[in-house]
Amino acid sequence: MTDCYYFKGNRRLRRHIPPHKTLFGTENERGLPIGNLSSQFFSNVYLNELDQFVKHTLKASHYVRYSDDFVLLHEDPEQLLAWREAIATFVQERLRLSLTNPKVTPRLVSNGLNFVGYIVRPDYLLVRRRSVRKLKMRLRQYESQLVRQVPGCTVFRHDAVVLEQLRARWASYRAHFTMANTYRLRQSLLRRCEWIEEFFDVEEGLLVGRWTGPSGFPTLKAQYRFFADRCAEGLLLFQVGGFMECYDDQAENVLTLLNLTRLKAGRGFHLRCGFPVRWMARYRPPLLKKGLRVMVVREQADRPWVGRVKPRRMVESWRPSLSPATAETMVNG
Repeated sequence: MTDCYYFKGNRRLRRHIPPHKTLFGTENERGLPIGNLSSQFFSNVYLNELDQFVKHTLKASHYVRYSDDFVLLHEDPEQLLAWREAIATFVQERLRLSLTNPKVTPRLVSNGLNFVGYIVRPDYLLVRRRSVRKLKMRLRQYESQLVRQVPGCTVFRHDAVVLEQLRARWASYRAHFTMANTYRLRQSLLRRCEWIEEFFDVEEGLLVGRWTGPSGFPTLKAQYRFFADRCAEGLLLFQVGGFMECYDDQAENVLTLLNLTRLKAGRGFHLRCGFPVRWMARYRPPLLKKGLRVMVVREQADRPWVGRVKPRRMVESWRPSLSPATAETMVNG
């Protein structure tokens, strides 16, 4: 296997391939690369002889195969066992293959068949429990990366890389699940993972970023309004240079809550106030004490400018997890 292939792409990614899914290191240098479109075609060509054997020699009326997975149906379990032994002998002697599970036993169709990634029932499809468990495990991992609990509130970290991974993985599972009867399952997952709604809107079962704006804004006011419209139920802290600022109606509320100094109006706003970015930790407890939901938008120095306004994105949001009275007790205590 050292001189009969061309390697394209990042060679370091090869170490992530499970040993049983690669031809590197095989003793006899035979096999098919898992996942290649050519492998699916070659498997159909190579196993054509199995199809001919099952249909013309065994005379099986109900037989279906997809790549290397196949199913036979018959009313007599003894007949199925006899066919199993005949097929095992045929593929070993004629095709030099072996059955993955040579001792598989007949089962009732009403109990469902585990076939090509689904549990096939007479009238409908279900996804395998293993697939559901794996998705739940992945969602717990994303939650641990994006959500944390602190006294009095839940903090959501808007990590763009992790959120894009979550969006893509959900889309992949959604495509797999929608082939089966999984509507209630998908709704149950969304109810259980309500933290997803902090980052995404759900449109036709897909996750669409709530805070993903256009590539550029004509003015700072337009950029601010984009984020403010999406967090009308809370307080928006908007970074401009070294300050976290609030404008107009929100500024009026913050002036009262935090006893801040009114700043000179400008940038198209009638009223503005703010405080230095380095004082964020100082002002978090008073805001939580009032039971306010707070969203933090910061400048992104590592992103290229599009238009005349600095790129900004949501980086963190705080959601009170307790009533204002209880939160005040915890903050003061």
